[in-house]
Amino acid sequence: MNLVEISERDYRKFEEGAKTGNLLQDFSRADFRKTLGFESYTLGVFDKKDLKACMLLLVKNGEGMIQLGPIMDYTDLKLLKFVLEEISEFCRNKNVFVLEIFPPMLVSIRDKDGNVLESFEKEAVKKCFADAGFKFEGETIGTVAKANRFMAVKDMSEIHDEEALSKSYNYNVRRTIKKYGDQVYVETLKDLSKLADVMQPISDSNKRNEVNDRPVSYFEDMKKYFGDELVLQVAYSKESGEAVASHVFFNHSGELVSFLAGISEKNKHLNGMTFLYDAFYKYAIEKKLDRANLYGVEGDFSEKNQLLRFKGHFGIFVEEYVGGFKKVLDEKAYSKANRKKKLMGGLRKIKRLIKK
Repeated sequence: MNLVEISERDYRKFEEGAKTGNLLQDFSRADFRKTLGFESYTLGVFDKKDLKACMLLLVKNGEGMIQLGPIMDYTDLKLLKFVLEEISEFCRNKNVFVLEIFPPMLVSIRDKDGNVLESFEKEAVKKCFADAGFKFEGETIGTVAKANRFMAVKDMSEIHDEEALSKSYNYNVRRTIKKYGDQVYVETLKDLSKLADVMQPISDSNKRNEVNDRPVSYFEDMKKYFGDELVLQVAYSKESGEAVASHVFFNHSGELVSFLAGISEKNKHLNGMTFLYDAFYKYAIEKKLDRANLYGVEGDFSEKNQLLRFKGHFGIFVEEYVGGFKKVLDEKAYSKANRKKKLMGGLRKIKRLIKK
């Protein structure tokens, strides 16, 4: 077997046809992430002429990560051992001093209340990572930008029309749609001519959460590299024509994946996200997709987890993934980078306090 950089054709064919293929390993992300300052490598493992695994490795400032990858058969521990050894060596040769891997490996499927419906063996894979020098980063609960451990997913395989979709919702969702349905409408944008309507509600949400806005170029580049995979929807007020809420998601390899959403501060009383999630699922019906992923939630199933409770009203289940594994490839460079991060973090904290 050997690990090499592979062509777009070979990569796409393998990733899109694999059971564990997913948006974070989409080939399009390789070029898109370069616009954000990353180095990207699309790699594959061949056994003679047969492609056995593929992965998108992203590197920035000497730190490497593979998000929900590699794409491979995780019951083949011999293959996994080879991949971990070879990717470590590949990273060393690229002056990567630390590597994080988040395998697309399920450990449980739960209902919206956290009750385990099905569980999967994980210890053999965790041992394989440990034997290769990777440290397990723990069964984290919070959302993680690199790769969330918990995802809110809806099975659409038996939902073929809007009547069945409505029946799958909680009463609260149906009541909201009925109450505000004559005040809100949803539009799927055909191009970027109304990009400002997408960005404004997201910007309002960013302010509430003290998160920096993404520039216009970010959305323009997404459209450039992902093309029709990228879908933009906006909920509008019928009375004023103003954007009430917006939703950015992807249609990748038979799965809808929610990416970014926002609610207008002025019009939040119209419950725009309820209409956008409903439109999200209607889009899945239209495209005949079996899976619609509202993406990351915290693995906290208590009453205080408002986001999970809201998503739970739409008839979702929760997928729990194994989590992250980290390997330090150069201790000296890793320690230096951590010291720099702590210093920069302290400076940012001081600036925030001064601003306030």
